[in-house]
Amino acid sequence: MKKDAYYFSHDANAHTDPKVLRLRVKLGWSGYGIFWAFIETLRCQKEYKIKESDFEFLSMALATPINELESVLSTCLKVGLLEKKGGFIYSQSLLD
Repeated sequence: MKKDAYYFSHDANAHTDPKVLRLRVKLGWSGYGIFWAFIETLRCQKEYKIKESDFEFLSMALATPINELESVLSTCLKVGLLEKKGGFIYSQSLLD
């Protein structure tokens, strides 16, 4: 059976990236998992971006309480894993 999914590369040592380590120090493996689920969600979006106002949608899609999701995304923005511009959140690495 053929998968109906998009592919993107993922470094095997991503868990040791300095930005990811900062995320893990603050939020542990749970934050890391939510981050990658968010990246996977971005990959399925038009232009690989999500509106900041879509937190409720993301919360439901990722089965994560909105306050926890906001904490992860805020930390990702702070450490440089994600960027915010024009009301959208995105990963420059994914765009590249």
